[in-house]
Amino acid sequence: KLDYTDMLVIGDTREQRPLDLAPLRTTRGTLRTGDYSIFGLEKSVAYERKSLADFVACCYGDNRTRFEAELDRLMAYENRGILIEATMVDLMAGHWRSRIKPESVVGSYFAWSYMGIPIYLTGSRDGSIVALRKLLYDSAKKRWLELSRFFFATAERQQAAVSSRPRKTSSPKDGR
Repeated sequence: KLDYTDMLVIGDTREQRPLDLAPLRTTRGTLRTGDYSIFGLEKSVAYERKSLADFVACCYGDNRTRFEAELDRLMAYENRGILIEATMVDLMAGHWRSRIKPESVVGSYFAWSYMGIPIYLTGSRDGSIVALRKLLYDSAKKRWLELSRFFFATAERQQAAVSSRPRKTSSPKDGR
């Protein structure tokens, strides 16, 4: 059974306010894509976290172009997602300094979700912690089960091959 302490989470060094994901073990490192991944699974697991202000900033101008490039990279990951520390009500309320309209922010949210990247509205930083723990654990467990099946199947094939080999018998001529 995979335990929370069996995995090591990598938090990107560019993450300004890293999440405390205890009981998961965490370290800091540079990730190509996303803010969080799992050691050894960096090429298949990536999760991006955004505060409401960060997400709104991604909806226009150069930030939008940069964020959409990030989304394109995320598409290559088997386990991926974006966690937004807000609710749909927050997106629709428009309580931010930018002049971007809530309809544009909500429209961007749905347009990006249609790309095939799960977007989780976690409601808060604490909500992101709970969601990210679960997402990372499930991603690691999925890979662990795949590897377990592979190794068990390989071991069974090897055992079957050994069992089907003819056994050497001793003969009186060679004195054994």
